[in-house]
Amino acid sequence: MGAWANDRLWMATGNNLRVGGDIATRSVYVKLKPAAPHPETRTGFAIPDLRGWIKGAGNPAKLLWGLLVLVADWVAAGTPRDTTVPSMRQFTPWAHGAGGFLAHHGITGFLTNLRTVRGMDEDDHKWAVFLSAWLDRLGPDLIRVSDVLASTDASHDHPGPGGADPWDGDFITDDRGRIPRTAQKLGRMLAGQADRWHGDPPLTLRTVTDTHNRTSLYKVERWRP
Repeated sequence: MGAWANDRLWMATGNNLRVGGDIATRSVYVKLKPAAPHPETRTGFAIPDLRGWIKGAGNPAKLLWGLLVLVADWVAAGTPRDTTVPSMRQFTPWAHGAGGFLAHHGITGFLTNLRTVRGMDEDDHKWAVFLSAWLDRLGPDLIRVSDVLASTDASHDHPGPGGADPWDGDFITDDRGRIPRTAQKLGRMLAGQADRWHGDPPLTLRTVTDTHNRTSLYKVERWRP
């Protein structure tokens, strides 16, 4: 095992990007919103061929110089932080610094789209739908994992009578989109989500141990401030 400073910022571009799990709380979402129906036809740019310009001799140094001027100005002002920026787990000092740098140069609103980022979390959405369906179908009381699985009639190739799905597609699935076939597999999935909140309004799984049978019992709880 080794330990190194986490001093890298990873960037990705794409269409309809999605994030899952804890990555959503460690991500900054930047979206391009062109003010024209066909942005590829726009003209009048200060640098018409930006990709070609960056590859030109001396231009990367010009770009870096401009960035360093902005940093030097922020440093000369005392590196002001923006503590109104939402917290970002252990990266909150970085978020306050980045927000302060942007605000110092007249760019406000850093991380104000956190709700959008959390809405991109497909894993969270999947569990939120499942937990909500659990409450509707199984109620708020403690229940055995085997009984949760039995409610899907997952022992057959086509769940439910006549091939109908009793959960209407809301039951949790594995990374291959399949309902767990055994209580042990479902139990491992549930154990990994115990006490974690999902959805809005938030729902969570609570678990206790049945000392008589030495099995885990689960129930779904709603958030109560």
